[in-house]
Amino acid sequence: MPAGVDDGQSIRLAGQGLPGRGGGPPGDLFLRVHVAAHPRLRRDGRDLSLHVPVTVGEAMFGARIEVPTFQGTIALSVPPGSQCGTRLRVRGRGVPAAGDRPAGDLFVVLDVHVPAVGADAEAARRAAAALDALYAGDVRAGLEL
Repeated sequence: MPAGVDDGQSIRLAGQGLPGRGGGPPGDLFLRVHVAAHPRLRRDGRDLSLHVPVTVGEAMFGARIEVPTFQGTIALSVPPGSQCGTRLRVRGRGVPAAGDRPAGDLFVVLDVHVPAVGADAEAARRAAAALDALYAGDVRAGLEL
């Protein structure tokens, strides 16, 4: 299957069909492509989105993280102050180029993961209280429907 094929696209395989009548050459075989969903990636046209977990510290202070792509693992900079849902664009790492269509982009969506409390609940409570003290105000201020 050629790289960059779209869902619903037809592919012609010349000479791969049934034999022709009366000993004639075989016909062409046409395949209709159905692209299955990937368990970790979401496709939007030529672009791909990948949710990547980061720690609270990586989101707060920034970090260099490794992210898998179909072309190999890349190092990506997480900007300081990143929030859950922050989208980082990696040009040309989406669906590969096909014909006159350029390669798409990969959008890395940051998912900030909070650590489990674990065995030392009191230490976790103190750490959470210290983080809560850093907020400039009510994080839900202005939340109305």
